[in-house]
Amino acid sequence: MKMTLKTKLFHTLLINLPMCFVMSLLALLLSPGGLTPMGLLINFLLSYVICFIVGMLLPLVPLGMKLAQACKQKPGSLGFSIIVSAVVNLFYVVINGLCLCTFNAVIMGGAPIQVVPGAFLSTFLPLYAAGLVVVLLWNPTAMKLAHKLSKE
Repeated sequence: MKMTLKTKLFHTLLINLPMCFVMSLLALLLSPGGLTPMGLLINFLLSYVICFIVGMLLPLVPLGMKLAQACKQKPGSLGFSIIVSAVVNLFYVVINGLCLCTFNAVIMGGAPIQVVPGAFLSTFLPLYAAGLVVVLLWNPTAMKLAHKLSKE
């Protein structure tokens, strides 16, 4: 099903809420600085803006759908959903993870930029796994709400 721009806007806003919260929480729990309420709020807001921009500008869902179809998965099947979610989540985690690692380690922590690749790689798998689970569980509800809010 092709999404209109209005539905895509609502879907992007909705799908990113739990995903950005979980990724921000997990990233801070894995970081040397640890979890603080202000750190969580700042990371969530930054993550949410980054993911909104990525979600609106990059055609990630169509890319995931093409890969799922190339893998002979039927639309609506669990395999199809996993592949689409895996592709979308990959881009979100890479872009968001690099931005947040840079922000937290370099800007907030005063570390040299050279620590970013190691910090990113050390958190990639847990963030990717958590993001994938959240997207798989939340996407059907987010999609229904997006269609309802856009009245389409």
